[in-house]
Amino acid sequence: GDGHDLALSTRKDRLLLTYLALTAGRPLGRDRLAGLLWGERGEAQARDSLRQSLAAIRQAFRQVGLDPIGSERDSVSFNAAGIEVDAVAFERLAADATARAEAASLYRGALLEGIDGLTPEFEAWLGPERERLASVAIRLVEQIAKSAVPSEPATCLARQLLARDPLCEAVYRALMRLHVAGGDRAAALKLYTTCRDALRKELGAT
Repeated sequence: GDGHDLALSTRKDRLLLTYLALTAGRPLGRDRLAGLLWGERGEAQARDSLRQSLAAIRQAFRQVGLDPIGSERDSVSFNAAGIEVDAVAFERLAADATARAEAASLYRGALLEGIDGLTPEFEAWLGPERERLASVAIRLVEQIAKSAVPSEPATCLARQLLARDPLCEAVYRALMRLHVAGGDRAAALKLYTTCRDALRKELGAT
C-alpha cells in the first residue's frame, strides 16, 4: 500500500509468485509446481524447495496483512482478493470498450521481459503466455485505432509492439491510423515506408 516492494529474496520466489498470480483461483498440483522451477532436482529436493519458496511468499504478504496462499496436501492455490495483478488487469480492461486507453497504458512490454533460459518447463509455460498477451495488445491497438480518435496510450503501445516485432503489419496499420487521427499524415506515410522496407529486407515481400 505504501508503494514499496515486498522482499522476495530469490528470482525463483518471484517467478513462482508470478505463476501463482496468473493462475489464481485454481488448485495447482505440488508436483507440477515443483517441476516448473526445480525440475532439475530430485523429487524430494524439488518439493522441499517449493515449500521454502511458498513460505517466503507467505512471509512477504503477511507483512501487509494478506495471506493469499492456500495449501492442501497435494495442491496449492492463490487467492487474489485484495491484490491487483497488472497482467490480469490489462487483459480485463482490454475487453472493456470503455477502458481500452487505460488498458493500453498498463502494457509495459513482454511478460517477464528479460527472464529466459530458466527451466524447459517454465519456458514451455512462459512462451505461450507472452504470445497470448501480445496478441491481446495487438487487438487492443487495432480496436482503438478503428475509432479514428487520437490516443497517446495506444500510440505508445503500438511503438512498444513494433520495437518487439518490427514485421507486425497489423500494428503498422493501426499506428498509421492513429497518426492520421492526430492530423499527422506525413508520419503515417513515413511509417508506411518503414513497414514496406522492413518487409522487403527481412522477408523479401512486396
